[in-house]
Amino acid sequence: MGSAKCFQENVILWESFFMTLPPNMISHQELTPSELFQALKHQKIQWAGNKKLKIYGLLQCKSGKRMKEINRVFFTSEEEAIAEGYRPCGHCIRTKYTVWKNNKVIFGIKIN
Repeated sequence: MGSAKCFQENVILWESFFMTLPPNMISHQELTPSELFQALKHQKIQWAGNKKLKIYGLLQCKSGKRMKEINRVFFTSEEEAIAEGYRPCGHCIRTKYTVWKNNKVIFGIKIN
């Protein structure tokens, strides 16, 4: 009896811990079409990325729309994509891509 109660308390602790974590990238394949539609409609998804190439960009990007669903992930913010190690897309966010490519400034941190 005691171990079952302890296990249940640990499960509750883990659930509450994960509820407080910031959202991670979401794989396209994890979402049903209706879940994806609702997330887009309510602007819970703001950015998309290619998990194989580690590139992020705008949802409207032509390059992003051509990628395979198996490689597509979604982010709630640009900061989240950067934190996951993704680089800017050279097509839809060219200015940030150019900065990234030239290595003069990396995401607001000046490099000497």
